[in-house]
Amino acid sequence: MRPNPRCLLAPAAVVLVALFALPVGSADAGSTPAQKCGAAKLNAAGREIAGKMSCYAKAKRVGTGVDSTCLGNAQSNADTTINKADGGCPGTAAAIDTAVDNCVAAFLTDDPGNGACPSASAKAIGTSGRRELRCQARDVSTPASFAGCNAREDGRTTTVLSAVGGCVAAGAVLADTDACQSAIEDLVGPCGTFLTTWGSGGSGPGQFNFPLSVAVDGS
Repeated sequence: MRPNPRCLLAPAAVVLVALFALPVGSADAGSTPAQKCGAAKLNAAGREIAGKMSCYAKAKRVGTGVDSTCLGNAQSNADTTINKADGGCPGTAAAIDTAVDNCVAAFLTDDPGNGACPSASAKAIGTSGRRELRCQARDVSTPASFAGCNAREDGRTTTVLSAVGGCVAAGAVLADTDACQSAIEDLVGPCGTFLTTWGSGGSGPGQFNFPLSVAVDGS
């Protein structure tokens, strides 16, 4: 969470007499390795959810058991991306796979039965899960973007579920999608650690990079 600049400056008048500007390549200019790692894992988990729900959508359409090979392919593809993610962020492939399976189980409870509507709903639910995690991945490098992105995806999911037949309650799906996103986000964890204090020297968030004649009043 980024401190509110107005809160930082309100208690004391900070006078920057001659402060050199931060270089273009500061932290805000691009994602850190840990942020890229976290985003990659979130996106991989989203694709795994969508892939597995597509497997169930196919099974629901013809009224047969789900193809285990289809499920395995969705998982192995995600695991490859997760294991390749570089940057030191937490979240093992095994832990993320377990969380994804819990998400899928909840979604299947929301979407029982077979036929055209349950099949189309399963695919829509998987897409919703993927897009929500994509919103979270984007928020890693663009803070405060999640709320708007999530609201748009919730609206889209509600519309699609209604359009394919309305056999699934959108409210239950949205609640489980939010819980799924939160559980997987917790596994990936914070992308990076703030190691220094605000106002210290350096090129990180809140730091001064080669300042000259910085004065702060004593009030």
